[in-house]
Order: sequence, then C-alpha cells, then structure tokens
Amino acid sequence: MAEPHGCGHDHGPRVREGFFPHPRACTLVLLAAGASSRMGSVKAALRLRAPWGEPPGETAAARILRLCRPLGRRVVVLGHHADAVRRVSLGADFAMNPSPEDGMFSSVRAGLRVALQVQRPPDAVLIWPVDVPLVGVDSVRALFAGGAPSDCAEARWVRFVAS
Repeated sequence: MAEPHGCGHDHGPRVREGFFPHPRACTLVLLAAGASSRMGSVKAALRLRAPWGEPPGETAAARILRLCRPLGRRVVVLGHHADAVRRVSLGADFAMNPSPEDGMFSSVRAGLRVALQVQRPPDAVLIWPVDVPLVGVDSVRALFAGGAPSDCAEARWVRFVAS
C-alpha cells in the first residue's frame, strides 16, 4: 500500500496491488461513445472476421460483451451514434456521456458513475475501449486468475482504498 505524502493534504485514495477480483464481483465499463471520425463507421458496430472460431460477423461491442459475460454487470458508455451502439450491445446496461467530445476520460467518468450507483458497488471495474476488440480470451481469463496475459504488455488490478 502506498504511504501517505505526509504533508497533511488528502491526495485521494491509496492503491493496493496484488488484488484479483472474482469475476462476478466485477463490472465492465465498455467505452463506446466516440465519434469514430477516423474510422468512417461506428467502431462498436464494426463486424469482425473471426478466423479463430468465434461467431463470424460478430461486432466489436458484441465480442467484448461476450468475453465479459461472466462479470457481474456490463455497462456500455454511449455518446455519438448512441442508437447504433445500443443495437449491438445486447444484455448491457447503459451510461450516457453528454460530452463525448471532451475525450475518453469523460466516458470513463460517465461509466463509473453508472457502475458505482448500485446497492452493492463492484469490487473492481474493468475499463475497456471498444476499439480494442481482439484481446484474446486467455488474456481475459488471466486477468482473473492472477496470471500474466500473453498478449498484453501489462495488465493488473489495482484496488483503491479510502485514505
């Protein structure tokens, strides 16, 4: 656990590492509010080619939501193209980012607001941008098993502890 700064000011939550949540106690926040201006089409609705034996023509959002089905809750952040994203995000709850042009962190805030406004907040939140749909299933499993994902440079859970 990180030590306080010792200056008497509150610097926010301290961090405890070595934490591996149970999947059912975790919430996915899928960031899908962007304009997709460089892509030219809605990223969440982009159909993927699946040579690895997964459903052919599955959308980016549907693939991520399917990989995260074991999680307790799945929240998709909407903004630009909200109707199109909602149509490909079956089984999810939704958060609306009223200002997606303010950048990705505005979507993180919107998603966390919805993820944490429940009777029993999750032990952890997995934040996943929709434009990274090809993370392997082994990597997702490794996150919950405490192993090192093979196709990630670094992935770890961090628990924020009230100061």
